[in-house]
Amino acid sequence: MYLFLKKIFNKNNFIFIKALKRFNTLLTANSLLRAEIDNLRNERERFENLSQKSENELKDLRAQLVECIERSVTSYEQR
Repeated sequence: MYLFLKKIFNKNNFIFIKALKRFNTLLTANSLLRAEIDNLRNERERFENLSQKSENELKDLRAQLVECIERSVTSYEQR
């Protein structure tokens, strides 16, 4: 009876260890994926900031261009 219980225990222990290894592997993979997601979020935020900054700069340059054209037209008309 003792050997029978020991066999059952060993088989259960083996299954438990195998499941635990698989669980740890999945936790590691999950951790790596979370790190990648955080990295991508940070990159997206930087991209959005740079994009917004570029759009604002473009808007300012267009306003300067319009102002320059208006001054040029006014100057031409005054001649």
